[in-house]
Amino acid sequence: MKKPVFRLFTLVVLFGVYGCVNSKYTSKDYDKSGKKNVGVLRPISIIALIEEKNQAKYDSVLSAQTASQLLSSTIEMVGNDKNCKEINLDNVTQKKVYDEILEIGSKIHQAKGKTQKELVASSYKMPDTIYNILNDNNLDQLVISYHRGFTRTKANYRNQNLKNLGVGLLTLGMYIPIAIKSNSLLYTWVLDKSNRSIVFSNKSLEEIEPVDFAQFSQQICGLYLNFYTANTPNGPCYHQ
Repeated sequence: MKKPVFRLFTLVVLFGVYGCVNSKYTSKDYDKSGKKNVGVLRPISIIALIEEKNQAKYDSVLSAQTASQLLSSTIEMVGNDKNCKEINLDNVTQKKVYDEILEIGSKIHQAKGKTQKELVASSYKMPDTIYNILNDNNLDQLVISYHRGFTRTKANYRNQNLKNLGVGLLTLGMYIPIAIKSNSLLYTWVLDKSNRSIVFSNKSLEEIEPVDFAQFSQQICGLYLNFYTANTPNGPCYHQ
């Protein structure tokens, strides 16, 4: 099981490095009406734990916990007015789906401006692998997302800051490195069956604790802002 995860981790790292931070895309032809049956593909989350120096190691327990939180929060953000359900796939099909969505997803995220994103997205034709998932599960939409992040132990964070303070003293304050405590990077795509296209995609990168589920849930809310979620006078994350 570990080998497929680490192969995906390599893809995610490359995608995270070259992707654009401001990368929201919503199809101009998208019509919200009648989109009642929504499936959420069980997401992949890859969490690294830093215990020694700056050495990040994959943590299977934290990754599984965060993936479950991402799934439940995404279903919540879709809203109670829709029939939303989890979609599970076998490992081979899941890998094929992610390979397919990453290929077009990376192009959309890296495109400059709304017009260029629209051109890239309009060139996408949903492959049979994904279309069959929608069709077989009687879905109007399918949400595909993945996540990667890292966190440090309290001891490691404290020690790194002490080391950085020492560097600052040696350089007379001219150079003081800053240790980042944690990081959370989210990607999502919403695919529509009616025209076999991507109608929404977004990316969110924040220096929050990915294992702090209150913070993580707010990040997920922001990811779908003005698509599934909205800011209202009653507060954030009220459903559209």
